[in-house]
Amino acid sequence: MLLLEGTSQHGKNRIREHGAEWNMLFTSPIIQAASHPRLKGPFAKAILAKQQSIKAYVMSERTGECRWVSLTDDPDFSIMTKEELR
Repeated sequence: MLLLEGTSQHGKNRIREHGAEWNMLFTSPIIQAASHPRLKGPFAKAILAKQQSIKAYVMSERTGECRWVSLTDDPDFSIMTKEELR
């Protein structure tokens, strides 16, 4: 379970629409994101979050909406796991 917090207006709108709790579905070595074409890989699993530009495909717990997020440098969200809050 990931907790997303909006850092841009776009991110804040997504949190308002879909909630802050998201489940990580999978990760990928390569993605193409039309909205943020300059984000670079590599992409890896969440447990490698200290590496650069790690991407995860996540689904909103509340609405089922899915999206890609960068676990390390997303321009729209700051991301924490529930374990980090404890």
